[in-house]
Amino acid sequence: CSSDLKYIYFYDNFTGKELALLIDYLNSGKIKDSRLILRNDSRKELLEKACILHKVSLDKEYIILEDFLPLLKAFEGANLDEIRKCDLAGYELVNKFSKFEIKDKVTRYIGARMGRPEKSEVRKMKGSPQVLFPVGEKGGKMRNLVEVDTIFTEISEFYCIDHGSSILPYCLICGKHLENPKRVRRKLNVLGLLNEAYKNLNEYRLNLIKGVKGVTSKHKVPEPIEKGILRAKHGLYVFRDGTIRYDMVNAPLTHFKPKEIRTSIEKLKELGYTKDIYGKSLENEDQILELFPQDIIISTFGERSAADYFFSVAKFIDEELEKFYGVEPFYKVKKKEDLIGHLFLDIAPHTISPVVCRLIGFTSNRCHYAHPYLFAATRRDCDGEENGLILMLDCLLNFSKEYLPEKRGSISDAPLSITTILDLEEVDDEVYDMDISFNYPKEFYEAKDIYPWEIKIEQVKNRLKEGNRYTNLGFTIPTTDINQGAHITRYKEAGDMIEKVVNQLKLAEKL
Repeated sequence: CSSDLKYIYFYDNFTGKELALLIDYLNSGKIKDSRLILRNDSRKELLEKACILHKVSLDKEYIILEDFLPLLKAFEGANLDEIRKCDLAGYELVNKFSKFEIKDKVTRYIGARMGRPEKSEVRKMKGSPQVLFPVGEKGGKMRNLVEVDTIFTEISEFYCIDHGSSILPYCLICGKHLENPKRVRRKLNVLGLLNEAYKNLNEYRLNLIKGVKGVTSKHKVPEPIEKGILRAKHGLYVFRDGTIRYDMVNAPLTHFKPKEIRTSIEKLKELGYTKDIYGKSLENEDQILELFPQDIIISTFGERSAADYFFSVAKFIDEELEKFYGVEPFYKVKKKEDLIGHLFLDIAPHTISPVVCRLIGFTSNRCHYAHPYLFAATRRDCDGEENGLILMLDCLLNFSKEYLPEKRGSISDAPLSITTILDLEEVDDEVYDMDISFNYPKEFYEAKDIYPWEIKIEQVKNRLKEGNRYTNLGFTIPTTDINQGAHITRYKEAGDMIEKVVNQLKLAEKL
């Protein structure tokens, strides 16, 4: 019969002399209080090499083994002289002299690297601007728009036939849309424009509105100051394309329980989650549900989490709609839970086509959970990378190619097109190799001894031509709660890179 996996040790590098020495060492011990007591000498290294669990006595004179009987029984009566002379090694050697069949403890070793540590934080440009409006050399270290009177700067100039020039792509008097700007260097009355913006919004005056030294786009088109006032009011920051971003590490997820994402049963039913993976009607928070491919879960970790930040973004968008565009507010949020069901854009760096996604809940982990299909659609591989999130209406209202810098690579990470429907045949093909069975057959484990090139395990690629490719995906290891575990790793808590590397080397020594 075969030995239980619990009592199989790492014999793969053992020689005949080493195995004989180990057996002799074990046989030299004395059994006391159901424990095997050995002398603490150089032979202890053999226990360590085989990864046999043991303890050292307080006086460091003895070695103590608790689960020792199967180990003694396996080699009971073995001829040590024959073992020493044997030319075999590893498990072939062990099985020749063992009373039980001993399988390989490990059949394959794989390399691994430390990916990006957990992250969930606001995307800010250098200087943390709140509006893409120039302050030149004025405004102090903070580039504070409030402290600026007039500047000379290179800026866009549009022309309205009825009312003359405008630095914005619309006439400040009649509101007509304007095109074909020129780049001019001129004096700009920033204080006058700021006062006019306050008047337009009917807003109270702020002490700090952070601008930029100069606009860097091809036509030098600035943002309306009104948008900067409203962002500053809500403590928000602008990215180079006019949108507000929040970056989070990608964490793949295919299934969840309502209690894990803190969303009510009623709300989940509204979002289309009516049955669990077993086909039973959704009734309690412990049922397992399959995540829809374009749904996401964002972080509530920290003093100002992703959920808190996007709550502020939604408030900003509503005020922008109401006070700047003169229309009804859209989000009308009163708490962050009101964001559930709303659309976002998930975008990876160096790409130009974010994917539409829907918020369905929250996690206390510093990441955002989404389906592997969604990450594959953003050209990510589920290996610890990060993506940025944009609230949908923020992109539709505030993004403009006219804000992008006039330099190579400026269109990367810009939502130039939007993927509205995820098509599995148009995503990164690495996800096609994802296993989707609920269990691995016996043949899978037996095949480890013959190392076949391929084993018949159901994967995503098997459903591309026929079958349900988006739902009824399986998993093999259930999780009690996706929120459990450390929220901040020791690597993140370490100081500078030197300290991080030193800690990694210390860990390697211990391993």
